[in-house]
Amino acid sequence: MTTADCRLLACLMTSSLVVTVSDLQSVTYFVNEELPVGSVIGNVLDDFGLASRYNSSTLSTISFELLTQPSSGGYVKLVKDSWDIVVSGRIDRESLCAGEGRCLLYYTVAVRPLSMFTLFSVELEVLDINDHSPSFSGHLSCHVTENAVTGSQLVAATVVDRDIGQNGLDRYEMTTDCVSFDPRPVTRRLSGGQVELRLRLEDELDRETQHQCVVAIWAVDGGTPARIGSTRVIIIIGDINDNSPSFDADSYEVWIPEHIDVGTCFLTVSASDNDEGLNAMVMYSLDTLEHWNESPPFVIDSKSGTICLDDTLDFEVQSVFVLSLLAEDLGAESLSGRSTLTVYVEDVNDNRPTIVVDVISGSGTDIEVEENSEEHGLTLALLTVFDLDSDRNGRVVCSLNDTTVFRLVELYQGQYHITSVSALNCEGQDIYSLLIHCHDLGDPSLSSSTVVSVRSVNSTGFSDIFNLLVMT
Repeated sequence: MTTADCRLLACLMTSSLVVTVSDLQSVTYFVNEELPVGSVIGNVLDDFGLASRYNSSTLSTISFELLTQPSSGGYVKLVKDSWDIVVSGRIDRESLCAGEGRCLLYYTVAVRPLSMFTLFSVELEVLDINDHSPSFSGHLSCHVTENAVTGSQLVAATVVDRDIGQNGLDRYEMTTDCVSFDPRPVTRRLSGGQVELRLRLEDELDRETQHQCVVAIWAVDGGTPARIGSTRVIIIIGDINDNSPSFDADSYEVWIPEHIDVGTCFLTVSASDNDEGLNAMVMYSLDTLEHWNESPPFVIDSKSGTICLDDTLDFEVQSVFVLSLLAEDLGAESLSGRSTLTVYVEDVNDNRPTIVVDVISGSGTDIEVEENSEEHGLTLALLTVFDLDSDRNGRVVCSLNDTTVFRLVELYQGQYHITSVSALNCEGQDIYSLLIHCHDLGDPSLSSSTVVSVRSVNSTGFSDIFNLLVMT
């Protein structure tokens, strides 16, 4: 490289590269979940107005880069040449934002070369589509005694739909050969989002006339087109045993830390039955719904109702579990009662901050700055910091060891840049080692550090790059 080339490059390096919050531009895209990979979401040239701001020759020199992506993975990518933002992986709203009203993903896009360096903020709102049908719990039979009181209600089934809003549960239909029951279902929404469907007894039952009957149930969601789930339930009409077990609460809630030991018992539920003998003895179980991909990490003692942890927990993987509790008596024609347990997993500060350095000029984490540059506030590097924990455990504070010559400026949460405060002088000091230390606000706090080098170079050429030092 000639001296003239070096001077030209040094000029580009010291041109207007200061990045502030006001420089950030933002675009929000609304995207349906489950779009095919390769689907075009937008175009950074058009959507940020660059196509109208620059001529074609200038645009041909521009490149873009995704600097930050959601910690759970990349769902979009930039296509070179066209600079379209396209879907690069499966976007499943129910996995990303189960139970939340809005589902947002955030990205930061950098515009290069250095003379045109700009940061753009991309917000991706994932919209729900009607991709789940209503599903019912696994029980295919229920029981009722012949002396059941007219007007009482029998739980025929429990149904859930993982979609939200208008795509969620909307209406229900039943047909039955149970002549004593009103076929119009009575609904009761449970705290976990499930809906109980009940049959109302209109006339007295006579087991000797009809000992069992069949109920066909359909649940329809409000999507367009609507999706339908159905089940078939056999109602067994029993004799004498006319009381169902009843939990002492319609629902339970409990909070446990994610590092609790496997085998730890944290709650005992209780259900009572007003009958006597075997008809009053209660057995407990967890009624797993069909929408579970795998069994929840909990077990319940069938006799005592004590619930214990059966597998490890990870707040970052799943922070809430909704369990359906079932209590069944030991009568000849068993009756059952239901309740709901919501387990909230409390975050433990078990993740250190992760520091990602993106050098504006130089290579790796070695920064090069022209000697005696009079440009103050020059952006030297971008710093992205994230912590997988939540709340205070995931809130990170960063600092520099040298604040006389350099400054660490926070653009927004988790995004910093390193700027120069004063001119650098090769004769005074040509290499600076900057220790970046980041700690979270957990108790106890966890921290990470990394070291970058800043080399002051004169206008006659560049020195060899200083070796990278990294401390974790």
